[in-house]
Amino acid sequence: MIVGGESGAGARPMKKEWILPLRDQCKLSGIPFFFKQWGGVRKAKAGRLLEGKTYDEFPSRVHNPVLSAADCVSAASEIEARYYGGTVFPLSALDTQRRSALTVKVA
Repeated sequence: MIVGGESGAGARPMKKEWILPLRDQCKLSGIPFFFKQWGGVRKAKAGRLLEGKTYDEFPSRVHNPVLSAADCVSAASEIEARYYGGTVFPLSALDTQRRSALTVKVA
């Protein structure tokens, strides 16, 4: 979560009691918390300290491998073969199955 006050002409004040519950909820939930600024007309003077601490937390990076062109073609061919071979479950069947599962036949 990134939290920060407005800056520049017409900036509205930021209140500490708005920020602390957000920080505490992030901590309890394991969510990174980044306090950008207090804001105001002179944001540099107001600074970034929240209760004497700078919060610069970021989520960890997720590394996804990038497939080579040949691997992309191979994967696309496999998906296409499954689709045209009828081995891929069609999304349109999902609604049909849900409806039939929910339908009660009365004799």
